[in-house]
Amino acid sequence: MWESSDVTGLVSLLREDATLTLPPMGLWFTGAANIIGFYGAAFFGPGVEAGRYRVVPVEAAGHVALAISTKKTPSGPWEPTALQLLEAEGDQLVHLVAWVDPVLTARFLNA
Repeated sequence: MWESSDVTGLVSLLREDATLTLPPMGLWFTGAANIIGFYGAAFFGPGVEAGRYRVVPVEAAGHVALAISTKKTPSGPWEPTALQLLEAEGDQLVHLVAWVDPVLTARFLNA
């Protein structure tokens, strides 16, 4: 979903009462609609084309996680951006924890 900038696809993965936290920023979103609103504004806004993000599945704290890198320009280098831990129940995501921390993300990409 990240790599194709597919917000609709992301919505389909979230349980209606899902939560998203962004430590240490103190941001907390409850409900799929609020999470998608935040992602749409912060990451998938107008002009964000498919291919801007690269996602590498990793393991963090015993959970599936995504190490996300970003290209600021189409010909630019991939830059570590965020680590997102996923908690699921059945086939739906119920809790996401995202650290927007290039240094932390690089540790998982270089492991």
